Amino acid sequence: MGLAVLLLAGAPRAAQAQTKPATAAPSPAIEVTLRNPRYEGPQASRALAKRLGLEAGAVVRPTCFLDPETARTNRERYILLAVQKVEGGYDAVNLYDRGILSWGMMQWAAHSNSLQEALWYVKQRLIEKNKAHLWVMLFKEQGLDVQRLDGTGAPAFYVGGTNRVTGVTSWRPVTGIDDLRVLFRGTKTPGKYDTATITRWAKVFARAGRNPVVQTLQEEWATARLRACLAEKVTGGRPVTDYTGGDLFSDALYFAFWTNNPAAAREHFTRAVAQAKAITGGEPDPTQWPPALFPFLLETTGRRSTFGTWPSRTEQVAEVIGAGGVGRQLAATQLASRGWNLGALGRGTVGRAGRGQLWRRPAKPTPSPSPSPKGEPKQEEEPSPSPAPEGEPSPPGTLRVPLPPR
Repeated sequence: MGLAVLLLAGAPRAAQAQTKPATAAPSPAIEVTLRNPRYEGPQASRALAKRLGLEAGAVVRPTCFLDPETARTNRERYILLAVQKVEGGYDAVNLYDRGILSWGMMQWAAHSNSLQEALWYVKQRLIEKNKAHLWVMLFKEQGLDVQRLDGTGAPAFYVGGTNRVTGVTSWRPVTGIDDLRVLFRGTKTPGKYDTATITRWAKVFARAGRNPVVQTLQEEWATARLRACLAEKVTGGRPVTDYTGGDLFSDALYFAFWTNNPAAAREHFTRAVAQAKAITGGEPDPTQWPPALFPFLLETTGRRSTFGTWPSRTEQVAEVIGAGGVGRQLAATQLASRGWNLGALGRGTVGRAGRGQLWRRPAKPTPSPSPSPKGEPKQEEEPSPSPAPEGEPSPPGTLRVPLPPR
């Protein structure tokens, strides 16, 4: 049975489901916007869209978000709040980039299988909560399911339904980029889409994202992914948190990178670690580094990245979790207490092929022999960070803010 036939088999059930009394009517109405980022906005925006591989498609802008007041009472939720700012709300749907279809508060994407993994978790938790009927209503009656593939065991989309004539229920997996594009866009040709297909799926996923139970499960899955991210041993055989030292901004920023592209996130993280070692004379143990050093370097790496829109991503996380020039001053002060100077910070960009920051170790300071008026040794002044050239702001660092309860 072909893909189109299977989808049609599920369509009447979908229409039937929409006539039933809604348990929680979505409000406001779901608005699907068709767009083509390559031909929208100023020239710089159009050029960026082409560089990022964006294409004509559809978007549902989010209306449901993690509550800020609730998030501030829990450290992990506060990190999710910051990353949600760069990803989207519970009901956000994106069908115009390489992800093919991205959904939810962390914009899990079909092309990387992160969407299938998130939905598999949602499905299993609904079954555990005796709410399997929600999965049926939101997805299976729309002709879509998520099951584990034979052989690999990886979650995958399945399409199908019950044939109204024969009464036979059949499902078949949809794997591979071309088939996923046909499923959600109606064609495998990049830049092309079938309006009815893309609009239908945008509404299906937005409606699911507006269900309160599904929102709770999105948060559960995002929290599990956050814990896995921070526990990763990216370099040196140590988890991420050994390097960030539990700094709230650093943990949130790395998760924001990792959620968008895990491989690039690890590359940026490794570069910041290498810079920290260079500054501290090759010290491999991050617990021996000045506490403000690595958070400052990770932020600077993000702000100078040439990967995607990561400088903007860094700035948006900083808008939720305070960051600013204080971080640079704190790092310089802590370094000075150990005989180091932050020195001249290079102005190169950081990316897959970018050049890294430039650092120098200054000559060891020589204490002044002249006594103070009281006959006590004169205290050596702590070196201050080198100022930025006139007309340019100093690179910002991380401002430590009071952490929410763990």
